[in-house]
Amino acid sequence: MAPDGDGGGGGFVCVTGGSGFIGSWLVRLLLGRGYTVHATVKNLHDEGETKHLQAMDGAGARLRLRPRRLPPRVPYDTGGRRSRGNDSGSITTPVVRCIINPIIVARKELLEPAVKGTLNVLRAARDCGVGRVVLMSSQAAMVPNPNWPEDKVIDEDCWADVELLKKLQVDAIVQACANSCSELQIWYSVSKTLAEKAAWDFAATEGLQVAVLNPGMVLGPMLTPSVNVSLQLLLQLLRGERLDHLDKIYVGCVDVRDVADSLMMLYENPAAQGRHLCIESIERLVDFTKKIADLYPEYPVQRTLEDKQGWVARGKDPSKKLIELGSPFTPFDKTIRDTMDAAGDSGGARGGLVCVTGGSGFIGSWLVRLLLDRGYTVHATVKNLQDEGETKHLQALDGAGTRLRLFQMDLLDPASSMRPAIDGARGKELLEPALKGTLSVLRAAKDCGVGRVVLMSSKSAMLPNPAWPADKAIVEDDCWADVELLKKRQLWYNVSKTLAEKAAWDFAEKEGLQLVVLNPGTTLGPFFTPSVNTSLNILLQLLRGQELELDAVYTGWVDVRDVAQSAIVLYENPSAQGRHLCLAAMERLVDFTDKIADMYPEFPVQRTKEDKQGWLMRAEDPSKKLIELGVRFAPFGQTIRETVDCFRSKGLI
Repeated sequence: MAPDGDGGGGGFVCVTGGSGFIGSWLVRLLLGRGYTVHATVKNLHDEGETKHLQAMDGAGARLRLRPRRLPPRVPYDTGGRRSRGNDSGSITTPVVRCIINPIIVARKELLEPAVKGTLNVLRAARDCGVGRVVLMSSQAAMVPNPNWPEDKVIDEDCWADVELLKKLQVDAIVQACANSCSELQIWYSVSKTLAEKAAWDFAATEGLQVAVLNPGMVLGPMLTPSVNVSLQLLLQLLRGERLDHLDKIYVGCVDVRDVADSLMMLYENPAAQGRHLCIESIERLVDFTKKIADLYPEYPVQRTLEDKQGWVARGKDPSKKLIELGSPFTPFDKTIRDTMDAAGDSGGARGGLVCVTGGSGFIGSWLVRLLLDRGYTVHATVKNLQDEGETKHLQALDGAGTRLRLFQMDLLDPASSMRPAIDGARGKELLEPALKGTLSVLRAAKDCGVGRVVLMSSKSAMLPNPAWPADKAIVEDDCWADVELLKKRQLWYNVSKTLAEKAAWDFAEKEGLQLVVLNPGTTLGPFFTPSVNTSLNILLQLLRGQELELDAVYTGWVDVRDVAQSAIVLYENPSAQGRHLCLAAMERLVDFTDKIADMYPEFPVQRTKEDKQGWLMRAEDPSKKLIELGVRFAPFGQTIRETVDCFRSKGLI
């Protein structure tokens, strides 16, 4: 149970419909963030409903499954039941929030139960003292709408015309062209529209705060043992069936992980109100089938021959309300590839073994956490197994008990000490974010039969480069830091990064090892390590009033979670080659200090008075290679706020 305004994990959340395609991802995400989850399922005795949920990290301690029926009104404490306050026996009733993924049925005769089901859950929430509800609706409650201007991209003000939907169903039956799928889709739209309208009416009458999510056709890797309706549509298309019956309702698709993320975003932002369209882009059915046919020419995909959707105005980034809340959207190609990979991988979790050297550090610990979240088994090296500062925060991660093994790396003999950790790596691949012993680790990888390595370098191996044109954006594979200039300025960290990466490329070429390199900038973000690393200390010094003299090396920042995510993206994409600049934005030191000073006027931040970085060309989205692979970068404000909040929680400021 999360009190109103508490955006952190560790609260209690109720999720109805928790065993489905979207519901399963939502439960997984909530558990991953530390919430305790009560999820409803149809049948507690059906392993198809429960087994994939019970196998999730954290489920043993923080997941409770309930049959899908209305619970009696009961007192609750901070775990979902009422709690006693002081010794006088007063009752404290904190504001509770829940997420509803209502059960919507597809046939006309079941429309009434669909609406009643939603209202019953809302009544139960109200009776239990819930003050705010996040409701899963659908884009199907928005279209078709014949009164909507054809040249206007649909938004949250658009409602589906229920009478038109009913007429479409009757016409289809009269023409004897309705099949079970088209019938299902039309009644699905009717039920979604009526259920959402009933929810809004109830909320207005009862004073309940409601935020609604309206996703498009939801695709992506599945955690469930069976395929849902939206995934079935993609399968039908790949098998050569036509999807022409969707031309009245299809307006775009969205990744299931983005839907779950968006639900979390609405849940953790009490100010979020109203409807929220959740779609990667507004498109027509002809666009969708063409893209699938182009992506998978080996399948008998039937393209939509006639575009009957003149009423759909195409639009990029239509989900502006969610984007403003910080919810990025996965590119179409990545969603489809991941859906296909998961279909061939029986469930979406990779389950392979990955070796991470330097796993206890700021970036390394986030990388270990994300890998465990994705179902990998991780072998991570640390300097000292007896030092709790190296191990405790890793051993506390969800999944660490069964899928994390720590190895001590002997810096005097890294090659031999690395072999037990590397041996058995899935797919003969290796993630290597360590700063020291690069060649020794590469040799150990080669000796263990590893064929491909992802190396964590730094943008410090790219800049400064006085020979690089000041008006030209950085190109990853061509721009190298000037080692002699760095030595002259005694910037030894930058020297070591540059020389280590060059040595790695030389070794890879000589030994026939596939190498892909990540080059992140100044890395910031929340941390769960016990100490502050160099990049975090830069921000800490700035907040404490110290002047930063980094004009020779600072070129921009990046969120630590995006660095970890990028490393995994490179690992999971064998076609990724070369160097990959990892920066949210290319900027100058004067820009960075000005933004921090503006965000935190209560701190004695020293602005950079003189801009000495005329050699640096500013650029938004400089990490084009990573963006093309599907990486989305956190906004500056979000990263800084969460870093500063972390400083405060640990008493550093």
